[in-house]
Amino acid sequence: MILMNAKAIEVDGVEQVLEVPDSAADILIKCNEGFVVVSAGAEAEMLKAGSDMTVEYMPGQTPEIRLAGHGKCEVCKMEFASEADEKAYDPQIPKGKSTMKDFIACMKLSLGDNSINWTIRSLKQNIDVWYMPVLEKKILFIKKYFITLIVWLAGIIGCAALLKAGFTTGQVFAIIIAFSIVDVFLISPLIYMAILPKPVTAYIRKVEDLTPEEMRAYEKQINYDPHLEKLMYKYRDSSKDKENIKAFFSRKK
Repeated sequence: MILMNAKAIEVDGVEQVLEVPDSAADILIKCNEGFVVVSAGAEAEMLKAGSDMTVEYMPGQTPEIRLAGHGKCEVCKMEFASEADEKAYDPQIPKGKSTMKDFIACMKLSLGDNSINWTIRSLKQNIDVWYMPVLEKKILFIKKYFITLIVWLAGIIGCAALLKAGFTTGQVFAIIIAFSIVDVFLISPLIYMAILPKPVTAYIRKVEDLTPEEMRAYEKQINYDPHLEKLMYKYRDSSKDKENIKAFFSRKK
């Protein structure tokens, strides 16, 4: 999580509504003087000087958060990974001409392009290499829409159409094999080169050469599982308000 700038709030007996972020976040509330009562719905927690607590805020689910009592507190917002991903380290690399190294890199990427192994996990198989977010996004776009597979199928259909032109079955079969080889080692890599940012090799880094900032982005990237996120969202029961409210509070003294 990312710790945002702390905001000092003084509570003088009048209940205040806490300003909340637009997206999911952990809100850290620390009492510095006196006491502060933090409430959300029917749940309330009193903080004394020196104590703090974290409220897990989810837009549309967390009740209005209110502060009461007599004291001073600090409020810090810690972003969830889903929001922090939008601010992930992704440097602007100057565009350049593609070289043979870029073509070879595209060939290696295209070799893993099939209907079974197209998810983000295929990008994580080589833990010694980091694909920058802008490159990963383009790769997943190619794989998600089966662009290279569609091109290959179109070529196969074109080869099969030669039967109507008088070619024998053996000749057409040989042409299909030849086309498939050309597709694997030339056409598919060229498709990758056309779509991926250039130069491609500039967006592929060895993990051992990453800076501390790049390492944090890399660790966040490999630990993110989009399928798990979708399942959690799909099966989340937002009707259990009472249980959700209790889960929002976790004290850290």
